[in-house]
Amino acid sequence: MAWITEQKNTLALVFYLLAGLAYLHFMARRTAGSYGLASVLFLLALGSKTATVVLPAALVIVIW
Repeated sequence: MAWITEQKNTLALVFYLLAGLAYLHFMARRTAGSYGLASVLFLLALGSKTATVVLPAALVIVIW
């Protein structure tokens, strides 16, 4: 039963990390497709769990 309640955390983590990687790919290549993919993945992560709202702040720290 515990794995059912933790499923949203796992799903949010996957989308969170993929959004971060897609954004870093966007920073390297500056293509609209990479930015769109990062945005969609971020919205999916946000839909999975609202705690992922800190991704933009985390990316600013990583890039800085």
